[in-house]
Amino acid sequence: MPKIKCLCLTVFVLLTLNACAARQDASLPPDTPKAPDVAAEIKAGQIWKQFMETSDKAASTSGPFRISATMRYKGEDGTNNRVSVLFWGNGNPKSPRPLRLDLLAGIGIIAAQIREDAKNFVAFVPDKKTSYTYDGESRTISSFGVPLPLSLSDLALLLTGCYGELFAPGTVRMPRAYAVTGMGMEYSLEQAGLGGILELSEAGLPLSWRENAQGWSIALEYAKDARTPARLRVAHPQGYSALVIIRDMERVSPPYEPGQLALLLPEDTENRALAPR
Repeated sequence: MPKIKCLCLTVFVLLTLNACAARQDASLPPDTPKAPDVAAEIKAGQIWKQFMETSDKAASTSGPFRISATMRYKGEDGTNNRVSVLFWGNGNPKSPRPLRLDLLAGIGIIAAQIREDAKNFVAFVPDKKTSYTYDGESRTISSFGVPLPLSLSDLALLLTGCYGELFAPGTVRMPRAYAVTGMGMEYSLEQAGLGGILELSEAGLPLSWRENAQGWSIALEYAKDARTPARLRVAHPQGYSALVIIRDMERVSPPYEPGQLALLLPEDTENRALAPR
């Protein structure tokens, strides 16, 4: 009999403990944060550090540049276009403007000329003798109908490898929100001119950026051992897309004179204001 009583007492105690544990678990709110993944946090920090070091090195060696590229894109009207691109500026990461970009539809045929400075965005279409302007903060090229969700200054920073000035200006602090991906890590950019989700490779190079679930996205591709992108693949859920292939990027010396970065419009140019977006 004593053995039976002892066994019954043991079973009672175990059931009581299990019931208490169940009540305790049930009392926790469903959104109780889990313990941090230390390995992921360390990896995220290492990749972000490499990202900033790569960007700082590019910024320290930056200077006047001239980039030639080709671009195939589908615009808002659904038509497919192919243009050559000439892009140039003095390459100061802290103050890259003014900048100039020409779109050429063929040899000697200028489809559009674009200039951006700290106050204005101007796109001139010679065939229409019309300029499209916006006064204020930098405008994205997509406002002109070319599907690139970047200003000229954004594009300059991206193509010259000054990624920190674009995605993490004024800070070296790693974003608080991050996640492991198949290629590296992605980070939620909190205070960036180009906000959104940035994916970095194991070596700290930008692989992709997306605005949000319903917005723009850019995928970056690199040549072997390169630190600046060789291709940009741009997409938007509404069907806009672009493929930019970098043909050549050369450093220029001496720096461009103001006249080389100017955009002189003919006297009979019709001026139209771009609608805010």
